[in-house]
Amino acid sequence: MRGQVPLGQCPRQPHQGEDGRGRTVVRRGVGAARRHRGGLRHRVSQRYVRYECALQLSGALRTENARYPPVTTDRFLACIYGGALIGIGTAIILKVGSSTGGTDLVATVIKGYNPYISMSKYLIIMDIVIISLNVLFFKHIEIGLYSAIAIYLYGQMIDIIFEGVYYTKLLFIISDKNDEIAKEISNEVKRGVTGLYGKGMYKSKDKLVLICAASRNDTAKIKDLAKKIDEKCFIVITNAREVLGKGFKEV
Repeated sequence: MRGQVPLGQCPRQPHQGEDGRGRTVVRRGVGAARRHRGGLRHRVSQRYVRYECALQLSGALRTENARYPPVTTDRFLACIYGGALIGIGTAIILKVGSSTGGTDLVATVIKGYNPYISMSKYLIIMDIVIISLNVLFFKHIEIGLYSAIAIYLYGQMIDIIFEGVYYTKLLFIISDKNDEIAKEISNEVKRGVTGLYGKGMYKSKDKLVLICAASRNDTAKIKDLAKKIDEKCFIVITNAREVLGKGFKEV
């Protein structure tokens, strides 16, 4: 019948993507463009790399003509304070989205492809490789040992600037008087307690394990309370790198 179209066929009519003559025009869709940008959201732009290379070149020219007297000639003091100060300076520069143009520029590019590893680890790995090659080819073992100390402090200062020095203690308490200990911690220390069920493999007995996140000052109070209620209680204390939520760091 007129107007009917066989199955699997459709009338060829001009639509978005075709011109008036029926010729197909390939256009990049908005969704595809967004997916493309999303896949590169962690990568470093070419403009960034060009600017950083120009900055490094200009900095090298300025430094070449500058002469500063050394603060100390002691290598140990130089690696301690030098590593710490360089780490602080590098962390501040990286935190504002820039680069010194050295190994941190390479680390920034690599981190664009794998953003889940900290910047300090990339920098430490590259510096270790450089120092190892220096020791291997030039046989400066003593300088390499001093450099290892400076690199360690360098990485630690970057982590501190990026992540802060906010440490929290995490306590695991195992006792037959769990209810009493949990109530005392809540009433006296004003900290929340969570109970998780576990099993002691030595006697194959089910146990309730109390978990409590507390500050360093509250840790001693919680230990004293637990020992006061149950002298035989088992306490494990570990560092929590970061705790988010009420009573701690805001999300």
